[in-house]
Amino acid sequence: MNYPPVLSGNQVILRAPTIDDIDNICAQCKDKAILNGTGIPFNPYRLEHARDFVKSTRKDHKKGIAQHWAIVDCEANRLAGMISIVFSKRENRSAEIGYWLGRSHWSKGMMKEALQLCLKAAFKAYKLNRVFAHVFPSNERSIKLLTRSGFSLEGTLRRTRKCRGRWKDELLFSILSEEWRGGGTTQIRSFGN
Repeated sequence: MNYPPVLSGNQVILRAPTIDDIDNICAQCKDKAILNGTGIPFNPYRLEHARDFVKSTRKDHKKGIAQHWAIVDCEANRLAGMISIVFSKRENRSAEIGYWLGRSHWSKGMMKEALQLCLKAAFKAYKLNRVFAHVFPSNERSIKLLTRSGFSLEGTLRRTRKCRGRWKDELLFSILSEEWRGGGTTQIRSFGN
């Protein structure tokens, strides 16, 4: 399979992160809103963290444990964020989805489209049965996105993530393949053997 498949929408293109994205990833991951809303473990976030992350995405693909995409703003042709699918045991046909979007790209519908592109890949190409997400209760934007995208709240995982020295609760959301209402003009390019 190509690394990773290119996923195209109206506002965003999802493609493999590259070394050229490192500066942009680093700059955006220094934003406290991104750090507080995600499980990014480094504060301060440095160039070497971004470099290591980009290198790890290729290794994850080769091992078959995850697919990571750079979310590229079609209009600006610039990285706007990241989205990833991390596979659970293959026989369970389940995967976790995680994402972040730079603050300057919020409220434009980009993450909604990126999420739908990823779900299309998850359910159509990877033939998954279930996609789940962990969200901090304080991340209201992500909760709204998942709910509006058809995810159901399964419950609260108490003190499940240690983030910058403090234990945090996480909400567990999921969507099953038969609950997903995919379609639209999203396209998956470069899928194949």
